[in-house]
Amino acid sequence: MPMKKFRMTNTELKLKRERLMSAFRAGKMAIEELGLPYFLANGSALGALREGQFQPFEDDIIVGIHAWDLAALQRACPEPIAARRDGRMIGVFTRCGFDPVSEVVEGGIAQGGKKPLTESACPRYFIAEGWTQEMAFPILYKFTHKESLVRFDILVFSMQFGQLWDFADGGAETSCGWRYSPFAPQPMEFEKMMTFTMPAAALEEHYGQDWHVPRAQSYIENLSRCKNRCQVLRVL
Repeated sequence: MPMKKFRMTNTELKLKRERLMSAFRAGKMAIEELGLPYFLANGSALGALREGQFQPFEDDIIVGIHAWDLAALQRACPEPIAARRDGRMIGVFTRCGFDPVSEVVEGGIAQGGKKPLTESACPRYFIAEGWTQEMAFPILYKFTHKESLVRFDILVFSMQFGQLWDFADGGAETSCGWRYSPFAPQPMEFEKMMTFTMPAAALEEHYGQDWHVPRAQSYIENLSRCKNRCQVLRVL
């Protein structure tokens, strides 16, 4: 007998959306305090532009920032190095109710041999052989909102070869990424507040021409439908 797909009740849908909005408000406060221009990205932008609300089957809020704005934040630090930049971001998000995320290293065992080895995903970065830590290229910052337990992910979009690139989904290690035509964040009113999102044209590049058709899909199903994955030789 085939298994039935799990479906949330109306109450569960309402509560999940409230948790997502709680994390978004707190994250928006933190990122605005940092002075970083941002925009809703990927699944979060899809929900905002298509349904007018976050999709309840999503487990995180996704926003994007441009690499040049992150560089400006670093230059504004008293000591303009990556560690100070990341420390400032973590400090502001911590005050706004977030914890930085650590991820398990595949096949790694911590000292003592009892726990898996973890590394910070705040940031997750690309580092080539022979590079110093200061030369590492940040591609993603991941936080968890303590009150709602919702992840808040900040994707770093960089400009290469006249295109915008998002390397966050494991692309940096394989020289792959999601490629977009350059775009400016689009202002929009969302849940009675002003915010910004990637425009419809960017969603069409990512999800295809029928991006606006409502669907309830998992993270993996969404990835499998994406159109703009591309290999590129990284030149920094």
